[in-house]
Amino acid sequence: MAIRCIKLITFRPHVPASLSKIGGYINHNNGWGAALNEQTEEWGGNVRFKVWVTRGCYFALYDRLKRKARYSNAAITILSFYVLVVAIIQISYTEQLPDSFESHIPPLSIILSVFIIIVSLLEQSNEYRLEAEHSLRSAHRLEELYGRFESLPSSVADESESALRREYSEALVAAKTHRKSIDYVKFQLDNLEAFEIGWFKKTILRLRLARGTIAEYWLYAAMIILPPAGLIYLYYASLR
Repeated sequence: MAIRCIKLITFRPHVPASLSKIGGYINHNNGWGAALNEQTEEWGGNVRFKVWVTRGCYFALYDRLKRKARYSNAAITILSFYVLVVAIIQISYTEQLPDSFESHIPPLSIILSVFIIIVSLLEQSNEYRLEAEHSLRSAHRLEELYGRFESLPSSVADESESALRREYSEALVAAKTHRKSIDYVKFQLDNLEAFEIGWFKKTILRLRLARGTIAEYWLYAAMIILPPAGLIYLYYASLR
């Protein structure tokens, strides 16, 4: 399913010539929605373009939430393994360990255990996998709506397009998840040709994506790196 979603995002749809001059502007103060509204105002608020972008952002959101759920489970599992290793070291190598280092092991085990409980409860309350499924349903609904937009003849009646506009608004209201700027940035990078983004704006977007990625996953990296680094530091500090 994830592979199929990625293909849908990276597939270059038919974009009218009036919509191909888009650029890579992102308004970080007001979020991706404000940037999208500013861009589409130049073309009379083209709903077809909005549906295409929103659909792609929801697929990117689904991908990000699924990845975050995997990283969260992996980080908690590895941190639990660290607690087990610390307990084994305390039991099996008591005589070989310096006294100053051995005295730090019990409080370290307690801190890690409590931290695991707190993080597990917080991550469980976020329900990343459930949020990802909601995002995928919203993406599929917008995918179907975009297909109907594409099938409309150029001489479509105003009533038909107005009905599709209302359905698009209803889909956004019914959505149970919310996109972030990082999802819009990811969608732009996956559709560089459609957005006609040059190398400079591409570099800016990649930097913004890197910053957003760090903000999303820094906790999991810290959970994996800091405990063993702290344990090694305490060991060598006790030898001085």
